[in-house]
Amino acid sequence: MTLLHAEGTPEVRRAFTVWICGLWLVRLWMDPLIDLTAIPVSEFSPVGPPGWLPRALEIHLLEPGVLQFLWWSSVAALVCILFDRLTSPAWLVAVVGLTTIQSIVRGFGHINHAEVCLLYAVYALALTAGIERMAVRPANAALQALPLVMTAGALSFTYSLVAIYRLSHGAPAIFTSGSLVEWMVESSYAPVGWHASLGAMAATTPARWAVAMSFPVVTLFELAAPLCLILPRFRALCVPVLGFFHVATALSMNIVFWESFALLPLLTTFPRRFAPVPVGSAAPPVIFFDGVCGLCNRFVDYVIAHDRLAILRFSALQGDAARRYLGPDAPAEASVVLMDEDGTHRRSDAILRALARLGGVHAAARLISLVPRALRDRIYDEVARRRYRIWGTTATCRLPSPEERVRFLS
Repeated sequence: MTLLHAEGTPEVRRAFTVWICGLWLVRLWMDPLIDLTAIPVSEFSPVGPPGWLPRALEIHLLEPGVLQFLWWSSVAALVCILFDRLTSPAWLVAVVGLTTIQSIVRGFGHINHAEVCLLYAVYALALTAGIERMAVRPANAALQALPLVMTAGALSFTYSLVAIYRLSHGAPAIFTSGSLVEWMVESSYAPVGWHASLGAMAATTPARWAVAMSFPVVTLFELAAPLCLILPRFRALCVPVLGFFHVATALSMNIVFWESFALLPLLTTFPRRFAPVPVGSAAPPVIFFDGVCGLCNRFVDYVIAHDRLAILRFSALQGDAARRYLGPDAPAEASVVLMDEDGTHRRSDAILRALARLGGVHAAARLISLVPRALRDRIYDEVARRRYRIWGTTATCRLPSPEERVRFLS
């Protein structure tokens, strides 16, 4: 019995960091903090750290300048983290800024528990970054996995606590009285921003039976959600049920917890897809590149810098190794060719498959691969046709440094 995400990699942690920062930027964009100035100050009763301040200072938190500063500083910190710049001060600003924002928002009575797990994720990532900065030794797999394990644990226990509250405050009436059906029908006619009218269907007899049967089942899965951390077969059932529950509540009750839905993959092994692709027993993949092309050489430099496991090998298309593997007309093949365990790949396929092997955010190349190849190759050809004019050429093929020499075929 192994803990979910027990073994982490820097690439998976980096992809998780980008995902959390992206979700927070969407959250801040959807809810401009300046809108709080339209609410009477008398309704403000902050919780958390802002609530520890004297009332006179609490009121100053609602001044437009202060709210805009909190919003923009948080956005700037998240963008810095997103692009891996000034990360140490950026994590501190993000933790303070987002905590203060969430405290102010909750101070007006908004129940923002859907955003709490996102906030915990920021805490976990900031804690991991701080430990890594202070540690003498390089970060091990357990430290790389820490933010994912902490966030997955917080998410699963949030579901469990919701179920416990529902059972302790509403059972058995909430399951037998038909009140849920009434809420669904009522919400289908409520004038809200996100509006779906499928809740009206709950008034039909088949729908009432479906709700009566599914609601207790969903509650039981919510209650047992922490088991996703240790039981693979259970998570294979639980995560689809929870995902269905989110979609159903959005369509039938206009209740959207998109933050929790976006974090559901954390209760699966999906983050492992962002780990570097191992070679196994096959020969290492080889990137053949135009050795005199400035753009191609920059691409090779980028891959070497991000290939932490030194998976890929390299050879200039003008070299003897390329002629041995690709034939005598190797230089005319393309600007980049990839040869791996699945065969020889050219044009956009070569670029995307090479990047996907690096793991982390580069795994998004798999999504780009879903774009029709004809369109991808058309863009590739347009860039390749202009590569000499825009990025220049070198007089000779790229010469590897002594450290890189072992990775270049001769």
